[in-house]
Amino acid sequence: MATTVCHSTPYTIDNTQPFVHSVTDVNYDDDTQQISAEYNVSDPLSKIREVDLGLGRSKRDVYLMDWHREANTTHITHNYHIPDGVPAWVKIRAINNVDLRKSGHADSPILVDTSPPAAGSVFDGPAAGHDINFQNDQSEICANWRDFHDEESGIGNSWHS
Repeated sequence: MATTVCHSTPYTIDNTQPFVHSVTDVNYDDDTQQISAEYNVSDPLSKIREVDLGLGRSKRDVYLMDWHREANTTHITHNYHIPDGVPAWVKIRAINNVDLRKSGHADSPILVDTSPPAAGSVFDGPAAGHDINFQNDQSEICANWRDFHDEESGIGNSWHS
């Protein structure tokens, strides 16, 4: 008579990719050339082993900076020079413990613009494009301007006092 007793550890089979829920709080410091971002990744079955960071010219590539391995699974800081005027999409690739991968990207690219806008012309007076030398109204001063532009990033705001 023979008796055999076996004890085994239960196995979890994971054939699903991890989840990349979000890539947020993306920042770039052009003085230190440091990229920082936070992200939310998960895998309920085999957990997240590591995360890769990449930079793409679009949401679908990593042509600016190929994947760079990171051990942290919540945020990243990495030094890399992003060229002036080139949109850089921050991409995160989550890798689970069975080596399945899923990538996601930030909502908008980083666009470095270190050049100032081109100055246009400023006119005093109420008529667009016309400059006045004198006025007699003490309760109102008018100004208008034209031909200010910025090729790389556009002009988002203007201030006056």
